[in-house]
Amino acid sequence: MNPFLKRWLITTIGVLIAARIVPGIIYETIGWLVLASLLLGIFNAVLRPILTILTLPIVILTLGFFMLVINALLLELVGNVLQPHFQVAGFGSAFWGSLVIGIVSFFANRLIRDDKQPPPPTPPQPPPHPRPPHRRNLLLAPRHRRRAGPASEDRTHTPIGNALGPDHSGSFV
Repeated sequence: MNPFLKRWLITTIGVLIAARIVPGIIYETIGWLVLASLLLGIFNAVLRPILTILTLPIVILTLGFFMLVINALLLELVGNVLQPHFQVAGFGSAFWGSLVIGIVSFFANRLIRDDKQPPPPTPPQPPPHPRPPHRRNLLLAPRHRRRAGPASEDRTHTPIGNALGPDHSGSFV
């Protein structure tokens, strides 16, 4: 089924249920209800992104709850455009109606999901790298220790002792 037609059908069902439940949403015939849902879909596609961008700080501060107000304003606008045939009594009716339409749309979209589409492919995993041959870690390898001997009394040449060793031959023996 065409995605646009599917959305339009879901919105129409949502508006129908909202008109049955919420007092203040009235339609003359089913044709006007279908036209109202089409107009609501167009307003949602065109005006809702603009209103969302214009009110983005408020939407962020309210953690997205202001989107309910935007949806209610769009439903009220549909009622004003189609006034004698599709009516929305006021902002309260528009708010509760948009809430009902949103809930119905959420559950209907969950039920009428395209199961034909395969799940998204998982990214290919790289082959495991072969372990390099065992090499000794030079940083962690034990160092050769110098033989500990008596402390040198001959520390006259440098502050840290004689660089050539205690017997001035270069060996530390």
